[in-house]
Amino acid sequence: MPLHPIQNITKHLLLLAALTGGAAGAIQEVLTAPEIAQANQDGSAMVTPSSAYLWGSYLLVSNSTGIKLAPNAPEVDGIAMGTPFERLRYEAYLSQYEGNPLDTARATAFARTLDHKLSFIVYTHSLKSVAEETEQWQQAYEKNPGARKSTRTASYLDVFKPATLTVNGRTLQASPQVDGPYQDQFNLANGDFDFRYLGVITYTFDLKSFPNARNVTLSFKDSAGRKYTQKIDLSQYH
Repeated sequence: MPLHPIQNITKHLLLLAALTGGAAGAIQEVLTAPEIAQANQDGSAMVTPSSAYLWGSYLLVSNSTGIKLAPNAPEVDGIAMGTPFERLRYEAYLSQYEGNPLDTARATAFARTLDHKLSFIVYTHSLKSVAEETEQWQQAYEKNPGARKSTRTASYLDVFKPATLTVNGRTLQASPQVDGPYQDQFNLANGDFDFRYLGVITYTFDLKSFPNARNVTLSFKDSAGRKYTQKIDLSQYH
């Protein structure tokens, strides 16, 4: 069975490439039938033996140097934006990759779950080794054994807090959705290697009250407290 593409985030980021085309004007908060068909077609077509999902202009920030960690590299490897069109396109890519392509009914049903939604996908890696994190969380658990409720492996991803999106002078808030942690081997600047956790944080905002939103500002902090602020002109995206 092929690996879910998100399970090899480092390789995935290495294969990010530019995407030509895409309508400018404003994002479509509610996809029409032709747009659903186009997103499904575009995502399915990306699945080839030599290609990964192509974020293109939806990739807002890229700090990734692959599996080689530069000194003082930030925790965030990349930030991508998911409009309804892009999210459906990605779902079509995954479904085709897994051998279960979306038909019109499934694509339409999925598209309806995306109405008015704007997501930001944050690719990250831990600044500490897996061993360091394990020891840190074990000590925390021993001090307060009833504090943790999640069955997910404890990691830096648990420290991420809600993000904000400023739209037309108003501030929206979204809680982090966590995918991970996974483990990968990274090469350090001194020639050694280290196993680190990595994972994806997704923030999703509801823009139903802002049908003509154009300029927005995303803001969040990583687990180490470093702040990220990204301004986006939505008129440049589909």
